[in-house]
Amino acid sequence: MLNHLTKITIPITAFPRAIPYLWPGTVVRKINLPNKITILRLGLIPFFILFFVINGNLVTRCFAVGLLAVIAASDLLDGYLARRRHETTFLGEILDPIADKFLIVSTMWAFLFKLADFPRYAFYIIVFREAYMFVGLMLIKVLKRKMIKVSRLGRTTNCFQVGMIFGWILKSFIKPTVMLNEIIFVITAGTVVLTLASAIDYTLLALQTGIPGRNCTAEAQRTHIDGPSNRAL
Repeated sequence: MLNHLTKITIPITAFPRAIPYLWPGTVVRKINLPNKITILRLGLIPFFILFFVINGNLVTRCFAVGLLAVIAASDLLDGYLARRRHETTFLGEILDPIADKFLIVSTMWAFLFKLADFPRYAFYIIVFREAYMFVGLMLIKVLKRKMIKVSRLGRTTNCFQVGMIFGWILKSFIKPTVMLNEIIFVITAGTVVLTLASAIDYTLLALQTGIPGRNCTAEAQRTHIDGPSNRAL
């Protein structure tokens, strides 16, 4: 009975001390620049999907393409700044894959409903891979306290995915030529092949990383709990 009361009273007594850290201004100041860019990218994705899905004029279509270009550029920028400024954080390692998967999966759903000729096999394979990798990466991050680094194959796959998105959006905005259709088909087929290959590659890397047992040392637990709080978000 005493143990149950302790579990209830400790969070209640600790809450007032945490109130200053819940103030939005304090939280924003503690977040570093790369993570702010990642959060901005997350916020721009719904607007990109909205402007792509609505049947607007040329201005709204160009705005959707511009938003996609900004999103793609911010993905490269936040990673570069995090490495250059040595500001790789626990929050960034969580937010970055969330933003990447959110962009790809939401765009695939938009393609499925907006573009009648978008191949369904590409939709199923890409969405499955993104969901599979996201769940796997988060499990390894939580259980193993480490993140699998993006391989060259993974980076190449991401580039092909963004290129495929640009190609299909361009095809939906203009009257496609035979050459453009062939180029988009090749990029889509290459993206699907790379998607399957990168899923297998990450699976092999995850098996090599392994998953820890339940008996973690006290020092490892302390490092996992206290480590992120000593760094900027």
